Amino acid sequence: MKLKEKINMYFKKLNYSEQDIALMDTSSVYIAYQISAYAHKDQKRVNGDNYFFHPYDVLKSYKDLIGIKDNDYFCVDVDELILTYNLPYHGVQEVCLLHDVLEDSDINIDEIEEIYNDLSLGDHFLRYIKKPLLLITHDKNEDYLTYINKMLDNPTACLVKLLDMNDNMKVISLTKLTNYELDRINRYAFHCKQINDKWNFLQNINKYRKNG
Repeated sequence: MKLKEKINMYFKKLNYSEQDIALMDTSSVYIAYQISAYAHKDQKRVNGDNYFFHPYDVLKSYKDLIGIKDNDYFCVDVDELILTYNLPYHGVQEVCLLHDVLEDSDINIDEIEEIYNDLSLGDHFLRYIKKPLLLITHDKNEDYLTYINKMLDNPTACLVKLLDMNDNMKVISLTKLTNYELDRINRYAFHCKQINDKWNFLQNINKYRKNG
């Protein structure tokens, strides 16, 4: 059985109709939403939250940053965002949702690509999603500094990783705050600076908001 068939069965169990699924299948972001929700369906975070809340929160952070509003296709001036403020747009929402799928589930990149191809969005996947998704997937045999360095030339991977680490540093979401957690927060903060030194995301977002 193909991965998309398994995903469809899962969403039907969640009381989504065939019409609901077919409508989601017309949107690259909602395809990523389905894949991520299915991939993380049985996973929990250390604090007991459903794991899918994490990629969804990363997505929400990006939408809040640049002012994406649901069902409003004209809420963002994409050319201004990219050309004036050097902030990535195409594929970012999908990578937010998918950023832990390859690393933390048994779903592979070929299966994801097949879904996008079958739903006539293969070109979009190849152009905007595949490379940053592969870059943001951490090979556990690779030290973190090497991992971050590999993605530094890709703005989408870098921005999503910045948002990912920001979400992981939220003290209120932790179940405890020992030296281990503090060391991890400090390490994430160092890599956030490394990414921001390359792309000036924080400065550009501040300018974008002031002039938006």
